[in-house]
Amino acid sequence: MKTTYTNFSIRIENFFGDDLVIFDIIAHQEDNWGDFSVFFHELDSFILKHYPEEGKYIQQIRKSIGGYGPKEEEILNVLKEENFDLEKYVIAFIENKGFITEEIKRQNKVANLEQSDKEKKEFEDFIAKLDALIPKNPINNGKFLDALEQVILKHLIDNYPELTNAEPEDIENLHQILSKYIPKLGYDLIDHIEDIRDRES
Repeated sequence: MKTTYTNFSIRIENFFGDDLVIFDIIAHQEDNWGDFSVFFHELDSFILKHYPEEGKYIQQIRKSIGGYGPKEEEILNVLKEENFDLEKYVIAFIENKGFITEEIKRQNKVANLEQSDKEKKEFEDFIAKLDALIPKNPINNGKFLDALEQVILKHLIDNYPELTNAEPEDIENLHQILSKYIPKLGYDLIDHIEDIRDRES
């Protein structure tokens, strides 16, 4: 059955401290249609497996950005600047799953189900409870760790100028030390801040 696609869009959502990129698209088959969403990390793995050259290129972008966390939004910005055809790979990812027809049927069936007032209320209560579990102003883990590293590096360079003339292997060792201990320190601080927020809310 022929499938056409419309309304490709990209959104960024903060899930428990990380800004994640999500691709949305609508698939049409005859008179039916369905919404499909693909997370960037899923698409990234798919591209690396099925399109190795492009996948390695995306990995190089991530490496060049540096810092902590997935950096999906930053990678996305680079890909947009270079007119990387993300929609093509999202469609390839969905079609590779082989469940488009079944998923469209399922979505249409659910949309046409009649619900009692009690069922609607139970669903609304469930969504409200789920929403309450999501932090309203989550700390961006990657940006927090990046900022922490910059503060420490600035202190070291300002107070120990010999570091600016250090050998390349010494600089590499410094970065290895920071990458080993900053995540532990950073996540402990984030947990502490969020504990305080929870008590005050």
